[in-house]
Amino acid sequence: MGDAVVVIARTSGPGAFQLTDRVGVVRPAHSTALGKVILASLRPDQLKRFLERVELKPSTEKSITEIPLLLREIEEVRRSGIAFDDGEFNPEVRCVAVPVRDFTGQIVGALGISGPIWRLSIQACKAERKPCRKPPIASPPSSVPRAPHRLPIIAGLSAPRIGVDSDPSLGKDRSTL
Repeated sequence: MGDAVVVIARTSGPGAFQLTDRVGVVRPAHSTALGKVILASLRPDQLKRFLERVELKPSTEKSITEIPLLLREIEEVRRSGIAFDDGEFNPEVRCVAVPVRDFTGQIVGALGISGPIWRLSIQACKAERKPCRKPPIASPPSSVPRAPHRLPIIAGLSAPRIGVDSDPSLGKDRSTL
């Protein structure tokens, strides 16, 4: 599990069609938007070790299975600060993810919005991209220590729509996301 992403929180939208992922689900980093955000935050030496030990197994026909293609995708995520999964893990689902930063600006996780491909078009996602207030994702210097586990834990939310959900179990309204 050290080279994968783990969904640690989730909320559902109001629509009749719901995604079935549950909290605790483990996904490969290379074929999910959440994972691409985390991979983009790794130092070059950490990313190199990740690529040396992980087989880029395809989950779908669209999965990235070649290192040069994944590296290009990671560079684009670093430049733009946003990652996409266009049916790379599940052929019927798209996801958009952004980094979650702590008070020092370090990336500590990722937040994603997922939805069915027929409701979440990749063209609309890319067209609605807004400039980030924070700088794009930069690899931390080699002197910045990391936790002993291989990849950071992912904070992923899977929700078809944002701004309309509430989660009573958290005791607060999620509509401010």
